[in-house]
Amino acid sequence: MNKLDSRPDGKYFTARKGFNSLGSFKDSTIEKVIKFAYDMTFGASVAHRAHRSGGTHVRSNAEIFADAFQGKLAEFAVYNQLYKNHSINIPDLDVWNLGQWDDTDFIIDGKKAAVKSAKSFSQLLLLETKDWTAQGTYIPNIGKNGGLYDYFILVRMKPFCADLIKGLNDHVNVAYEDLVQLLIDKKWAYDIPGYITRSELVEAIQQGNKISKGEKLNGTMPMDADNYYVQAADMHPISGI
Repeated sequence: MNKLDSRPDGKYFTARKGFNSLGSFKDSTIEKVIKFAYDMTFGASVAHRAHRSGGTHVRSNAEIFADAFQGKLAEFAVYNQLYKNHSINIPDLDVWNLGQWDDTDFIIDGKKAAVKSAKSFSQLLLLETKDWTAQGTYIPNIGKNGGLYDYFILVRMKPFCADLIKGLNDHVNVAYEDLVQLLIDKKWAYDIPGYITRSELVEAIQQGNKISKGEKLNGTMPMDADNYYVQAADMHPISGI
């Protein structure tokens, strides 16, 4: 795994992979994911962590909704690309309470896969260091499924939900109908820069592919938490799964 170049004003990518749209989503899929993310955020018995592992930024309810929406839509993107030629489960739309989570995003041909979403111009798969052991084990799931994943898949989106609902960040509660109106008529394009295996994640960890909290990418975007990273240009094409 290639490391980012270090510069006085920030870390720079050694290679880039451009956004290449693979498709979009039906309105019915978007509405299902809006409902899922709304229930995960604003449901009476549901709450999510206000900050990420190792992070200090307190997320608003709108930001929590955006993360839930974007993550689940990324799962549908992977499903759309693989279901014709692989054995893969449909994304789970069950709602989980605080402290509970899915133990696996997907089973693809009998292998466990984790899916991560990012903006269309993103060049990194990012994994918060506090969630992972040096052996590539996902700590929160050790007691459920051993915390081991075979594949880590990166999905990029255009547009990005968090950008569309920035104006709602100061609202404690947001009406479901308002979110539908904001999001349903957008053409949600996606691409999949690729995937890595668990052994490649371990390789990245061992060679020190880490961005520390407070560091900036290209001198502009400060990190809220320590993250392991893999550059999109180093990932295998999704067709290789």
